Amino acid sequence: MHKSRKIFAAVTAAAAVLSAVIIALTAAGEGGQDAQSRLNIMSGATQPLYVMKEYNGYLAVFEYGSDTPKEVLSVLITDLPEYDQRELSRGLAIYSEQELQQRIEDYDS
Repeated sequence: MHKSRKIFAAVTAAAAVLSAVIIALTAAGEGGQDAQSRLNIMSGATQPLYVMKEYNGYLAVFEYGSDTPKEVLSVLITDLPEYDQRELSRGLAIYSEQELQQRIEDYDS
């Protein structure tokens, strides 16, 4: 019976630590990154593939480290909510092709 209490205590402690990490990451919202981006970073994808930001007044996709847009969308930055405008002025790191497609759909709809 004593051994099962130790196992239960260890599992409970691990769950509490994991919950605290998730809450801290969610609350931090560091640099405008969303939960998916933070999870990609935690899983080992430490360098973004792309960056979304403003280019000549429009939303554009850049390969990470490039100053030349890979794609310029027909989305005017001024048509977006202020929060998105601020986020995009800093540049939004994208860590996967799936995340890029989701972001394009989100902004272009």
